[in-house]
Amino acid sequence: MEAYIAVFICALCLSLVLTPLARAAGKRYGAMDIPDQRKVHDQPKPRTGGLAIFMTFVLTMGMGYALVKRPAPFGAQEQYLLAGALACFLVGFVDDVRRLSAWTKLVAQIMAVSIAFYGGNRINLLPFAGVAIPLWLSYCLTVFWFLLFINAINLIDGLDGLAAGICLFTSILMVGISFVRGEFTLVLAFTALSGALLGFLKYNFNPSTIFMGDGGSYFLGFIISGLGVYGSAKGQVGAVFMLPFIGLGVPIFDTLITPIRRFIRGRKMFSPDNGHVHHKLIAMGLTTRRAVLILYILTSVLCLAAIAVVHIRNEMIGLIVIMAALGLLFFSRRSEGGKLSFRGANVWLRDLADVSGISKERRQFLDLQLGIGASRDLDELWEHACRMASSLSMDFVELRIWREPNSLGCDGNQAVYTWADEGFNTNTDICRQGLLKVELPLLGPDAKELGLIWFIKDIGKTPISPHTFVRLEQFRRSVEELLVRLALAEPTSGGGTGTEK
Repeated sequence: MEAYIAVFICALCLSLVLTPLARAAGKRYGAMDIPDQRKVHDQPKPRTGGLAIFMTFVLTMGMGYALVKRPAPFGAQEQYLLAGALACFLVGFVDDVRRLSAWTKLVAQIMAVSIAFYGGNRINLLPFAGVAIPLWLSYCLTVFWFLLFINAINLIDGLDGLAAGICLFTSILMVGISFVRGEFTLVLAFTALSGALLGFLKYNFNPSTIFMGDGGSYFLGFIISGLGVYGSAKGQVGAVFMLPFIGLGVPIFDTLITPIRRFIRGRKMFSPDNGHVHHKLIAMGLTTRRAVLILYILTSVLCLAAIAVVHIRNEMIGLIVIMAALGLLFFSRRSEGGKLSFRGANVWLRDLADVSGISKERRQFLDLQLGIGASRDLDELWEHACRMASSLSMDFVELRIWREPNSLGCDGNQAVYTWADEGFNTNTDICRQGLLKVELPLLGPDAKELGLIWFIKDIGKTPISPHTFVRLEQFRRSVEELLVRLALAEPTSGGGTGTEK
């Protein structure tokens, strides 16, 4: 235990010394984070803090093997993991100094993961099921796992001390659990990482003087996910594999939900925006420090939950419970007006169900459309039209069919059908204000006028459904198709009046 405390103190002291040097290097070589409309800070700051975190971790790991006797010296698997971490850090650090394209960074990240994978740091079993998987699937799962962590830390790094603090809590969690389980290589690695992060936080917590940049966030995401995979490769798939996932639940879920949120709103799925959880907290009026502290508390709760999951001895049940809670949290984040709302996702899902035809309302309306299409005459058509008007909560419908196409439809050459809801007075209410009134023409081949349909609805009594106008257009087209099919020259009925509901 004393040796690990010494490792932590060494990492802390190194980080306290190296971070100011990294800050000076960032200023000298122009690796500065310039404020824009998405940034919270208002002054340019160096984004080279990742250099101090990386150097502290590597140097402390080297000293740690001399201080701690239990871990074996670096083997091939550990060497390939550190080589991949170095490659991933360099990609981010180059991006901090000279901007790289998104595709360049993605390809480089995959190459870094491939290095670790080649060295044996891979997911060999299907998580929680313990079933062996083929090499190609192992590669795909391993790459996804690493990229999820790398980009989760990168996305959450938007407020002073946020990413570093969340990673610190997760590292402390892994130190404790790994020590109890006797996984001393993991204890050493996460102890070194904890000291490096704590020293960095002295300069990165609000008000900060340096950011970790992409180099720091890429390295942290890679090494935390990599150590989890390293532990799973040693045979502890269920426990070690999922603990960093739970501890980093805030950035992980923000990363998973962000592209879905952007897709629903019709935006580019991988373009930056102000919709992340920390941006939402700031938009609610919280200060940067208070928003970060709230997310610290949430991360602490998740770490405690991870410990509980280990003791439950049923990782799948524990994981499902925690993921469900986090999903509820993120879908119920504050939205317009400061109210908790599922509206955005619900509206999109409801519209998707309607367009795809699986909603009950859409299927019922389809039944009416099929009934109209199967009508043998106008009287039968009108019966279906009255049912349709009732289903749409209309107050008045009038169908006029011209006896002679392209005529103006004066009283002598048209068939008229009317329907009014109970309580609607056609003599007085039809002219009052505050009504929705829609006139839809019925057109045949070559745009010949076959008639028109009038719809009137009192929106003060019943609101308009999101699909009302779509339904009206669907109804109009069904009627047009029927009229063309019947090839009307003379209506089969001289007109009629619909009955009340």
